[in-house]
Amino acid sequence: MNTNENIINDARKRAELVQRTEVLEKVGNLVLLPNHDGMTTDQVASYFEVDVEVVKKLRTRHKAELELDGYYVYQGQALKDMKSLSGYDGRAPRVSFFPRRAILRVGMLLRDSLVAKTIRDYLLDAEQVAVASVVNYDLHELKREVFELKAQRDQLMALIGEYFIPQRSEDGRWILAPKEAPAISASVKVDLDEIQQYREAKSLKYPQSPVVMRVAVEALRDAGYKVNREMLFKKLIEFGWVRDFKHGNYASTAEGRDSGVSDYTYMSDKGFRGHTVMLNADALEVLARSF
Repeated sequence: MNTNENIINDARKRAELVQRTEVLEKVGNLVLLPNHDGMTTDQVASYFEVDVEVVKKLRTRHKAELELDGYYVYQGQALKDMKSLSGYDGRAPRVSFFPRRAILRVGMLLRDSLVAKTIRDYLLDAEQVAVASVVNYDLHELKREVFELKAQRDQLMALIGEYFIPQRSEDGRWILAPKEAPAISASVKVDLDEIQQYREAKSLKYPQSPVVMRVAVEALRDAGYKVNREMLFKKLIEFGWVRDFKHGNYASTAEGRDSGVSDYTYMSDKGFRGHTVMLNADALEVLARSF
């Protein structure tokens, strides 16, 4: 757990917090050199309400850290230019300059300063608030992701439920087994003798050779059925005999071919190749009995 003392003793923690210079103005009376975003040694001591010698000793011990923050010693022409721009009237031949980050680092290092202690407390409080915000955000994101995953799971389970049912395998394991085809598919495997008897009883005559769908519709209409091309394709898809694989192009399935459906390729008036199916008499008979 981070404490006030941790900041004083841990250079890595100070490096993490040294960007938070806004705390300087919130804690103390920050008076910077005009046209210079920083303070002299005397000003730093005044800000932290400590003796100047305390700041000088700290500067000597932690010079490397402070230089990383822009700590600089003005002298010669650079000092003259600084005085000209800032109005600083000190007579010393060398003036130490502490930018905001260096001032904050002094505050993280000074042990016997109430202002410095307040700064460290403020930094720790702000850090804890930031961590809490991240934790709350992560928790919110996690809940949202869980909700989305549950929704996806429900959609997937609903989709699986349309085509599969859970059942025990022979070795006792639970597996997903395909659902049985619609009840109408039970009439697909019709005995040929039974079909012939049905035809004779109804005096129905269907083309014996495979015919395209237009002829199939005409044959069924001649037999008294009110059907159209779309109705036939819908039934064929329900039976599992045909699949629509591309914008109204149809192809037979293995079960369909076993039941009298065959594929047919044609060329349209516009020069496009199309795919449809043809039906033999047995397939037509099954279709007729399904209406």
